[in-house]
Amino acid sequence: MDIIESKSIEEISTIVETIEKYLLTDDYENAFIIFLLHIKRLNNLDRDELIYYFYNRYITKSRQN
Repeated sequence: MDIIESKSIEEISTIVETIEKYLLTDDYENAFIIFLLHIKRLNNLDRDELIYYFYNRYITKSRQN
């Protein structure tokens, strides 16, 4: 069984910045698409972090509207 290595902080940061760009313009659909495209490529720890980030940002942003 192959061990999937953790993505670098820079790679995760790039994903987060891309999602954030869409959330800031209230483009939740594209933010979620970007999230889905990247989530399956990540290992469990990185995936958990990205899910936590996206959930918190999405819920926070959507409650403000």
